[in-house]
Amino acid sequence: MKNTSIVSNSICTTKTAAKLCALLALLAIGFTAPSSGAETLARIMPFANQAMITVYKSRIGGSDHDARLLFDSMNVPIQDGMMGPGKAIKDSGQILSWVCGDKGKDGYQCTFMIQKHARAKISSSPVRVRYEASGAEATDLGLLVTPNQPDGTFKFTNEEGTLSIESWADHFVLAYAE
Repeated sequence: MKNTSIVSNSICTTKTAAKLCALLALLAIGFTAPSSGAETLARIMPFANQAMITVYKSRIGGSDHDARLLFDSMNVPIQDGMMGPGKAIKDSGQILSWVCGDKGKDGYQCTFMIQKHARAKISSSPVRVRYEASGAEATDLGLLVTPNQPDGTFKFTNEEGTLSIESWADHFVLAYAE
């Protein structure tokens, strides 16, 4: 609301002043954004009983560090697709779908689609998603990520601390919480 009042203030009545005020408002918003420029966003789709978590570069000059780490950790071949080169991991029941793409100059982007299921809990207020596989399913998923810990496990936490993925022995867990 405050940004709106700044732009509509009487100082911004001429076209040139209005453009300048709009630019200043955008700069102010830019300075309040996370310094890394990386974003992780979740959307809950209640009618579809699914959640979508997207990791992306939020603005020009921002970082795609998290998405790049996720892309590089996927131990699957790169495939060409309509959106450019990318990688994909799905569990056997297609409850979890993890897709990362290289968007060239726009950086890397990863999207996780999680269907509500006994293995996947989704709540919208506050937004929380938890996918957990064990046994053979977790072992199969674990083979599709490159271990990054000395003990041979995989652990990832985004810069914001809202998304984590862990894979060890016969467990695979993806958790998102705002």
